[in-house]
Amino acid sequence: MRLFDGNQSKYCYSLTNSLVEAGAFFLVRVGIWGGVTPPYTPKDSDGIFRFKMIVDATEWRNVNATYGSTDRWTFDMYTRAQRNSIDFCLARITSDGDAPFLSTLELRPLPSTLTATMAMNFTNGIANCLGHNDYGVPADSDVSFTRYNFDALDRIWISRKASATDEVNTTTLAIDVSQRDELPSRILQTTLMGGPYISRRYSNLEPEPEPNSAHIAEFYFAEIDPAVTVPGQPGEITFNFTPTATSVYPPFLVAVEVFEIKIMTNLTSANTVTAMEDIKASLGLSSSTGDPCLPVGYGYPWLNCSGDSGITALMLSKYGTGGEIPAAINSLPTLTEIYLDGNNLQGEIPDLSSLLILET
Repeated sequence: MRLFDGNQSKYCYSLTNSLVEAGAFFLVRVGIWGGVTPPYTPKDSDGIFRFKMIVDATEWRNVNATYGSTDRWTFDMYTRAQRNSIDFCLARITSDGDAPFLSTLELRPLPSTLTATMAMNFTNGIANCLGHNDYGVPADSDVSFTRYNFDALDRIWISRKASATDEVNTTTLAIDVSQRDELPSRILQTTLMGGPYISRRYSNLEPEPEPNSAHIAEFYFAEIDPAVTVPGQPGEITFNFTPTATSVYPPFLVAVEVFEIKIMTNLTSANTVTAMEDIKASLGLSSSTGDPCLPVGYGYPWLNCSGDSGITALMLSKYGTGGEIPAAINSLPTLTEIYLDGNNLQGEIPDLSSLLILET
């Protein structure tokens, strides 16, 4: 913790890196903890430290931290850089008020496509985060929050656990998280069900909001009841979207992608392919491309391939090739036949001592 107890009007950090430029969006995160027995006391008799946080030229919010508390406070806000640095500042609320203090300070980039950052563009404002709340948490869950690396943007989603009488639907299916606000898949895989309704109250708002300020609430919904059946005849698939018993609206559908999944055939071994590349280069056979043996029936016409047995015959009789007999032939120990007659070959016959089952 760092205490700012001088006589300055504010104490600022200039936050900059290669990503900070005018128009770029960022999350500013501040951690506050005064310690259990700090060597200073609040000015007010109620035992609460009060000071102010400022971002660039905008007053962000006031901090109220209880003396001797074991709680650690985390404050988040979204801002848009106006230049190639962002100033984060702490200040006393009054000239004789409490000296501000700070434990941690973070700066993280945000995409401009978030609903909140687009609202900031529309209103030319900053966004003070009043809470990221995860309501699809079973009562017996041991998860208290979700953040990076589940959330690529490192938002801190507080687990608001369901009561013992609430129902939480879950799924283990993969969730598409590529939508605009990039919610963590783990959050979208659970949803709180109304019994029959859901009511949530937020009470940590400013009692006297500033003029021209506003609040926005962004809701996320995941309908993960099993509602799709896939019957069909051979050669066809029919997708039926059926509303659940509690559904108010009919099913809806944006797009469908259908794939056929086939087992992938392993390629011819790398050692064999390397040997074949050397042979092709030596004999001028560059017109033969791709895997030398596969798919079955589409290998090189001058090879005989026998499944797991590898290449068993090199059949280049009267092929109109020239050059020296390639030494790489010795790297094909499964060969039983070699036909090279009727060509304009030169030089000596290379070492073929590895071809122990060669017959012809």
